[in-house]
Amino acid sequence: MQTFLQEQLELLLPTYNRREHLLRTLTQLTAPESPVRHCSLTVLDNACTDGSSDLIEEFAAKCPNIKHIRHEKNIGGNGNIARAFELARKPYVWVVCDDDSFR
Repeated sequence: MQTFLQEQLELLLPTYNRREHLLRTLTQLTAPESPVRHCSLTVLDNACTDGSSDLIEEFAAKCPNIKHIRHEKNIGGNGNIARAFELARKPYVWVVCDDDSFR
């Protein structure tokens, strides 16, 4: 089952200046009990200024399946979501919000 998810599903997470929410979401997605913890996860950083970029880098350093894309400038919320869909490459895509909770 895990291999199927890893091959078929990717998660894309647009974010902007919501570090505390992002911490909770990334912690839940990468937890040992998370069924998606090994799936590809791309975090689209919309030029955050609140320490979110450092947080994303910390998670990416621990989890090789996490990719951090930082925009040079804020492209707006809708632009960041659209960019997520442009980057999607796997058959199934889940756009995760930075304040989603999975418990």
